[in-house]
Amino acid sequence: MRVSTQIKINKVVAVLVMGMLLGPQVVGTIVDAIRPDEAQAYVEDEVPLQIQQITKTVYEIAGEQHKVSPYILEAIHSIETTASSYLPFKRGETGYTCIVSSAGAKGPFQFMPLTWQAYGSGDICSVGDSAMSASRYLRANYDVSGSWQKALWQYNHSDHYVNNVIQTAINLKHEI
Repeated sequence: MRVSTQIKINKVVAVLVMGMLLGPQVVGTIVDAIRPDEAQAYVEDEVPLQIQQITKTVYEIAGEQHKVSPYILEAIHSIETTASSYLPFKRGETGYTCIVSSAGAKGPFQFMPLTWQAYGSGDICSVGDSAMSASRYLRANYDVSGSWQKALWQYNHSDHYVNNVIQTAINLKHEI
């Protein structure tokens, strides 16, 4: 197989993986940002690393759109996913596997149904759609309160949660 053919195949595989994980709204933005010379990086043995980098890009896109720190978004996703790791998974509207809590919170960012109804867009089970919706929700809460701590408290009414998100975000920022 010629190298250029392999690059095209790898890029198609990457787009399919991104679509399955992140949702169609985010994929177009990411694909537009991938230059042909970077396509070779999407080889099968590097897919987990690439997915991690793509997910970071999702936080950056969502954060930039609503002026929310991508580290806060990544921290929330990390905490919600870790806390939900024992919960049952259900199939989402568009086929994504979805975490559902006993309280009714759903998706990778654990949105309650009424909150999703007010701030959500797309598939609650998509990382990309949920990240964008979380940033929209946090920005709205910040605009009302003028405080990121209060905005996070609205996301989850727990001082421990707020402190955990902030500390996790600080740690993530310093990993770079």
